[in-house]
Amino acid sequence: MVSTTSNSTATLIPATNATDETQATPSFDRWLEQLITDVRRQGIQETTLTSIKPYLRLNQRVIELDQQQPEFTQTFWTYIDKRLSEIRVQAGKLQGFRYESMLKKIEQEHGLPAEILLAFWGLETNYGTYLGNFNTLEALTTLAYDPRRSSFFRKELLAAIKIIDQGHISAGEMKGSWAGAVGQMQFMPSVFLKHATDADGDQKADLWKSTEDALTSAAIYLKRAGWQAGQPWLQEVILPRSFDYALADGKQDFKRDDLAKLGITTLANQSWRGQAQDTVNLVLPAGYEGPAFIVWPNFKVIKRWNNSNNYALSVGLLAQKLSGQASMQAKTPANAKPWPKTFIAQLQQTLTDKGYDTGGVDGWFGSRSTQALRQFQKENNLPADGYPNQATLQKLQLTP
Repeated sequence: MVSTTSNSTATLIPATNATDETQATPSFDRWLEQLITDVRRQGIQETTLTSIKPYLRLNQRVIELDQQQPEFTQTFWTYIDKRLSEIRVQAGKLQGFRYESMLKKIEQEHGLPAEILLAFWGLETNYGTYLGNFNTLEALTTLAYDPRRSSFFRKELLAAIKIIDQGHISAGEMKGSWAGAVGQMQFMPSVFLKHATDADGDQKADLWKSTEDALTSAAIYLKRAGWQAGQPWLQEVILPRSFDYALADGKQDFKRDDLAKLGITTLANQSWRGQAQDTVNLVLPAGYEGPAFIVWPNFKVIKRWNNSNNYALSVGLLAQKLSGQASMQAKTPANAKPWPKTFIAQLQQTLTDKGYDTGGVDGWFGSRSTQALRQFQKENNLPADGYPNQATLQKLQLTP
């Protein structure tokens, strides 16, 4: 990917602050002058400041990507199929063999199983083969100057400068995603400062070129986030036909005895994972017609990395495949396809018009929209799974 740069702000940044339209955005030169003053106040070395100045510039492509709204929203099926390809699975197994001793050492020291680290690595950068080609300082400078999320990205920019000042990488070599995520595990700079470690003993935490540094840092992050060694993360289960799907909201706690009383069973030829006293939740990522999973607290730790059920399920299911466990029994429907954002917005508007609180009409089917749909389903004697299945859409007189 080729990134284009510009020193002009005319087409890059709105003329006013999106959060306070009475406050005009300063010129980029004035803004940069204040940034450099703040950098000096943080004790950054003058040699570092000299090295980073050529990269404190704006990038038109970053703004385009940040403002871009996808035309489609992926369902569980379209999301999972793309990320659990056989090519990704086989590549992960090869990396598991290649780094077997390193991964065993990390598990012994930090409690993170090899397959989980491999799954994160595979989903984030395809096992370190694509780290992004945007200069991180340039990307973060652009996003920090843009008034929409200036405060967040300004902190990340200052964190990136501190990483360079500490000698972990040079300004020119510091590259990553257009949003400022860096390294083989795509840490934001502030996360890097908190959790990155020098695992290979070369006196710097190099999450770009050192796989040992990258995977160990990821393990440290997940352990500090609450990962419990030896605990499972998810297991596919079978729900009885009479099941109250409103219970599968991912929040209600169950013990194994509770699951048995509800008639929930494991897949054929599988035993229960974990311990009988473990607290688990139920997740239905594709509604009552799709797969059902019980998830342990470790699943919530995965979501600390990326707060998305689909992402966390991708990590968990890919990890199972990499360790040789049975793959998901549920199969992708032949007609699976992403939802147009216009359809999601129409669904939200229809629910809103009927008095259900979706949290707004934005084309993104989040937790508020799910809860609103679940309430509509309850009141209309439909399976209350919070998923826009065919029966629900017919009741709403909607077609995707």
